[in-house]
Amino acid sequence: MAEPDPLPLELLDGYHRFRAGRFAEDHERYRALAEQGQRPGSMLIACSDSRSAPEQVFDAAPGDLFVVRNIAAWVPPYRAGSEARSTGAALEYAVHALPIASIVVMGHAGCGGVRAAIDPTYGPPTSEFVGPWIRDIERLAHEVPDGTPDRQRAVELLTVQQSVANLETYPWLADLIRSDMLAVAGARFAIATGELEVLTPDGWQRVDAG
Repeated sequence: MAEPDPLPLELLDGYHRFRAGRFAEDHERYRALAEQGQRPGSMLIACSDSRSAPEQVFDAAPGDLFVVRNIAAWVPPYRAGSEARSTGAALEYAVHALPIASIVVMGHAGCGGVRAAIDPTYGPPTSEFVGPWIRDIERLAHEVPDGTPDRQRAVELLTVQQSVANLETYPWLADLIRSDMLAVAGARFAIATGELEVLTPDGWQRVDAG
């Protein structure tokens, strides 16, 4: 077995800044979280994209958010016996072990996973994992005709909407959602402008920056 390489220098430098800065400032909070366990109020399902970290977008403190990140912030529909269980496992843990009070699916502008679903020439030439993962998003993309203004954004919004809807396909989530014991929401973060759009009963609306 090959020996692992040491951490990249930029990560080590970042760790040193963290220890001297945020950890030192929030040391008692970290100690309490270690001793008492986590009690986050919300679960965030977000894209793995390095530009759209939900902890930064929502200025969250340690212990505030239970975060899952994957390609395109996609929530697959519940399929019994499915091998794609990572997101489902996190949902199950968040609801039964923590438990959280709300789930937010947050997509973002310029999502590479959505772009790959729209444009088969984008992304890796061969795709063992990404291709099957975004297959459902490809089907959604067919609902948005070619020539639609800002088709990428339209499919990004539709992907979030479908992910929110898919949450209710998990039997143990559906009961909580229908009994108003668990809130679900959708959002899209615009990286260049910092704007946040949220899904409401009346459609998508921008959040006032305040």
